[in-house]
Amino acid sequence: MTDVLSRMSSQYRIVVPRPVRERLLLVPGDVVRFQVTAGGPVILERECTTGEGAFAAFDEWSSDEDDRLYRDL
Repeated sequence: MTDVLSRMSSQYRIVVPRPVRERLLLVPGDVVRFQVTAGGPVILERECTTGEGAFAAFDEWSSDEDDRLYRDL
């Protein structure tokens, strides 16, 4: 385990350190989830958004026509 530090600003903002960004594959615009556990650590995860997840690799089915045909499924 490696500790990585970041300082919180007066506006409660932090910079996600490079090792964390790389580990979570974060890019600008990504959504992150803070999972607060009962009495334990807070877990930071990259949140999958629309178009991602299990079928993100099938980009051949990501045209506007496909969206129109399959939107009611």
